Amino acid sequence: MQLLMETNENARKVLALLLCRGKFDVRQQVLIILRNMLINLPSSIPLLVEKQTITGLSDLLTVMHPDTVILALEAIKAILEHGGTSMTSEGGESSFSFLAEEANVNSRLDFLVSSPNENVALLAMELLHEYIDQSDDDIVLPDDLIDLTLHPLS
Repeated sequence: MQLLMETNENARKVLALLLCRGKFDVRQQVLIILRNMLINLPSSIPLLVEKQTITGLSDLLTVMHPDTVILALEAIKAILEHGGTSMTSEGGESSFSFLAEEANVNSRLDFLVSSPNENVALLAMELLHEYIDQSDDDIVLPDDLIDLTLHPLS
């Protein structure tokens, strides 16, 4: 799959286009492919990540299907974790972080922190704290999540 992505620019564009504009079930399948590639093949991040890809992932953060939101969060985490420092914008900020900010990922993560799904809330909180706003140590946790941070699940 990586060879296909490296050698065929159109395949990358089609995946990004499907992620943004496909029917929901198609978007879910593309999300699974992209997430697996981003996590397992970090070298593919510069090839796969562009504004349209980040926008598609950001849009999937708004669906009411927790499994899809978790997959999108994991893909965004892989992008920021492995690819966040490979390219920089004019201000020195990582371009992937800049693209995420342009795609409203930050505000969507802020919203997801209060999700009733604990996995979604914790992953959103981790992304906000680790990659988006590292200087904000005073994040106010919802009451039902405070115990999880004090006593993590085994």
